[in-house]
Amino acid sequence: MAIEQHIMNAAGELDALRSQVESVHLCAIEQAQERIPADEIDIVYKDEEILTIPELRVGGHTNHNGNLIYINLDSDNPPTDEDLKSMIIHELSHAARHKQIPWNSRIGSRVVEEGLACVFEEEVTGRRPIYSSVKLTDESTSKLLAEDKAKKKTEYKWMFGIDGYPKWYGYSYGYYICRQYLDKTNRTAADVIDLPSEEIWNS
Repeated sequence: MAIEQHIMNAAGELDALRSQVESVHLCAIEQAQERIPADEIDIVYKDEEILTIPELRVGGHTNHNGNLIYINLDSDNPPTDEDLKSMIIHELSHAARHKQIPWNSRIGSRVVEEGLACVFEEEVTGRRPIYSSVKLTDESTSKLLAEDKAKKKTEYKWMFGIDGYPKWYGYSYGYYICRQYLDKTNRTAADVIDLPSEEIWNS
């Protein structure tokens, strides 16, 4: 079982970041694998500034099967080691979960998935992600719950702040309900990596 690293660097864009990526990659994998069954995954590192989070200078995405992770970098503005490690750990949480829980586009499932990844990131690094720290409001929460009940697929709204949602609102609400559930049940995000989202969303 392995996690394979792929640095997309044929034109040399990531020459200056190669050493950082290689060392942080190994550290993140070691720390994640101590807690969750993350294996048989390809992690692709590429220079794609437009897909990074500006505040962190790094971004990530995991496919629905949990066997492929993209880590997006800005070759002109590298992330800190801690922010890069946090992003890799966040995406490894998604990958491990996708291998055990079928991906579901419904809002409740997506919010729980992001919330668990945020909590796992915090458990491993000791730092709460900035995208889980948005102030929650009754208005936005009610809107989120109503759209889930109507089975709408609006993840880009609550992820990136569209149609009246504050930026990252779903991440923050997900963190809140997952943290509440985990504290109540005395478990960690790693403990519930294979728990159906509905058990948290409806708790």
